[in-house]
Order: sequence, then C-alpha cells, then structure tokens
Amino acid sequence: MGNILLKTVQNTTEPKVLVDATKVLDDNGEQIRWSGWSLSADMQYVLLRTDDVRQWRHSSHGNFWIHRLDDASTFPVIPPSSPPTVAKCIWAPVGHSLAFVSENDLYVVPGEDIGPDATPVRVTTDGSAVVFNGVPDWVYEEEVVESDSTMWWSPDGKTLAYLRLDEAAVKDYRLQYYNPSNDAFEPHQYTTELDMK
Repeated sequence: MGNILLKTVQNTTEPKVLVDATKVLDDNGEQIRWSGWSLSADMQYVLLRTDDVRQWRHSSHGNFWIHRLDDASTFPVIPPSSPPTVAKCIWAPVGHSLAFVSENDLYVVPGEDIGPDATPVRVTTDGSAVVFNGVPDWVYEEEVVESDSTMWWSPDGKTLAYLRLDEAAVKDYRLQYYNPSNDAFEPHQYTTELDMK
C-alpha cells in the first residue's frame, strides 16, 4: 500500500506526503492496508476503510480507522469486526465530526470527541433487517438515491438529516442467483437463493 500524497494546484514542486503508509498501524503494531480514504474538512484526520465486503451495486460494509495527522496515531471508529458491520461513514463538511451507520443504526462522533477513547453517540436504536437508518434498502439504493447513503450533513456541520426506511410490511421475494460467483468463468452448478423485500 502506498502513501497518500498531497499536491496543490498552485504548487509545481513535488507532492507532500500526507500519510506515510508505514506509520498507519493497528493496536498490534501491524500496518493497516486500506482500500479507500477521505480527508476531514479541516485536514487534521484521514478516514481509512478496510476489509470491504460488497453488498449491492453501491453499498458495502467495512471497518473504518481514523489516522490523526499531527501525531500519526491511528484508531478504529468502532472495534473492527469480521464480517464488518459499518455500512457508511462520512465526515461533516466542516471540522471533523463523523457520522456512521452500523447494523442499520446511526451514530455520530462530535469533532471534539474524536480520539481513541471516543464513545459514539447513538442516534437511533431501531435498526434491524427491515428498518434502515441513514442507509437505503435495496430498492432505494437502486432506483431512488443511486447511492449507499441516506444521511446528509448541514453545510455548517451542526445538523445531520437522515432517511428512515421501514420495510416490515413489504413481502419477501425469493431471488435466484444462477452464477453466485465473482468470476464469470467459474459458474456454479446450482443456484443460490436469497430472500429479498
């Protein structure tokens, strides 16, 4: 995994190393290998995504880590799990407050609390297999928002709006996958079935 470099438009010199990959370590001193990252609006923290597990076209789950730039310390947003439970994690548009969805419940970490001992503020408590807070169900993801998120920070980063979807009354449909593999050249002999709303 390479470093994250910062190059400004006006700057014609070599890019600056924003994140030295060799210094991004977990609690055991092992280097964290990320698949995606985003910089906080105030450029003090980098959010790193690891252990991606795809769900639908736009959505996936992952473990998220925060890397503080001033002292190169790294800590998880919540303890990593396998499989990961966090579906979406986004910075506020100013400062470094953070919102995320885990197991279909919405959480916020205010900017002043960001750190290894932060306790996320739980915004919702009814998330389940049929109630979605801050993330879309399959139909909304595919046909309405065309995204993996239904939460939005206000421009000043002080308020978070989110969509709550309850599909408890929606009937199940049994969907058959005829090639449930990521490799089109390795078809499976039997179909895989999935119950979907």
